[in-house]
Amino acid sequence: MNLCRALYASGDVNWRLGKLDNAKVALNESLALARMLGDVTRELFALNRLAMTLTDSAEEERFYTEVQARAVAAGNRERAMTALNNLGAVAYYQGDYAVAKEYYQQALALAREIAQDSVALFLLNLAANDIKLGQLAAARAGLREGLALRVGALSWVVRAVKSFGYLAHAEGQSERALALLGLAGNHPAWNSDNQRDLDMTLAEWALDPSVVEAGLKKGEGLGWDTTIQELLKG
Repeated sequence: MNLCRALYASGDVNWRLGKLDNAKVALNESLALARMLGDVTRELFALNRLAMTLTDSAEEERFYTEVQARAVAAGNRERAMTALNNLGAVAYYQGDYAVAKEYYQQALALAREIAQDSVALFLLNLAANDIKLGQLAAARAGLREGLALRVGALSWVVRAVKSFGYLAHAEGQSERALALLGLAGNHPAWNSDNQRDLDMTLAEWALDPSVVEAGLKKGEGLGWDTTIQELLKG
């Protein structure tokens, strides 16, 4: 059992480092051992992380669907919840926002029952999807609730502020959007994943580069705590 967990941990670390081939080897060994031991929970963990090493979205979806079905059959609601969120992410990046919303809502409903620590994550995922759907009031409500739940966790707050920036743009407030993004991007908790997402989003918006630069710069002058309180109230 300890070896099974250690192999999973090795695969997880390699996945986070972007060493996907090494991750796949360790995770497949963990999966095989879990199956030999008859440990369904460890099997589901390995399958879920293996899905994240894949580059083909259809194959990734197949893995998450298997995890979700196996988890339901085994009565493992936590693994089912995680698989539903991941299925939502696959649908989101495929541009199938209606399907993504269904998955995110199911994951959020389970999280409210069994995993309060995951509620904020699923709220932010659902809000991002609602922005894509043009359901802006729902997106704002979700972002406010998610921000309020994790106001002390800076990486989560940065992500929420970024999403509020996207919401502002969807509402036709490009100047406000860029200011919020500049504020978030200047925070020490801003990371490379946030930056990649922002770069992709700005490319989609196709704004004049000088406007983007000035708008982001303006955000650096905003007060962090004051802005957070404004977002929570508005």
